[in-house]
Amino acid sequence: MTSKLGYGEFIKQHRLESGFKSQRQLADITGISSATLSRIEAEVQRPHIETLGILANHLHTTNLRELMDVSGYLEGLTDEKKNSVTNFFEIHKDLDADLKKNIETIFYFGIVNEMIDVFEETLGDYIEEYIVENKLDALKTDFKGVLEFIRYADLPMESKADLNLALQNIIQKSQNKNSAITTQVTELEIDLEKIDKFNLIFCGQKLSHDEANRVKDLLVAALKMLRD
Repeated sequence: MTSKLGYGEFIKQHRLESGFKSQRQLADITGISSATLSRIEAEVQRPHIETLGILANHLHTTNLRELMDVSGYLEGLTDEKKNSVTNFFEIHKDLDADLKKNIETIFYFGIVNEMIDVFEETLGDYIEEYIVENKLDALKTDFKGVLEFIRYADLPMESKADLNLALQNIIQKSQNKNSAITTQVTELEIDLEKIDKFNLIFCGQKLSHDEANRVKDLLVAALKMLRD
């Protein structure tokens, strides 16, 4: 049950109780600007539901339902309706968290081109403006821009779930590819060791020292390409 505090005082109280002594500390961990937090706590700006979802992940002494209630989003609803609405936004919050994690992984693996392809294939009508104005390429080096882009698209729950699945698929493909490359690297390293220890035979003829070294150079070059 929420208190009779206004949303600003309520959020400030739980910020402090959750261990964030300043708005800056909370801003650093949530990505919500200090200016926005200041306006919210001063009740100059009512927090968006998305903002409440982010706060709910970090203010451990409260939860999304209480934050939505005190901010007026559940006003006039029965308890059953309040539960239904809160559950709906909890699912969205979890999907958003999964999207952020998947996008971080994609930037880590350097498979942003595949991500852009997924955006075009999966989101379609939601990003028509981005496609028409050729804005998607700019996202390839802009992690925060991708997150803003997802917010801009304002996707329904089903589309977020589909996008998450598509992103997870390209991550899995990349991991499988990396695993295969690791195996190839290991095999090449073994081949290099063999060259140093054994005589090489090609078409029944023993290779000369210079010929064996040329084979070794080719294997070293292939190994470097795989590692890069």
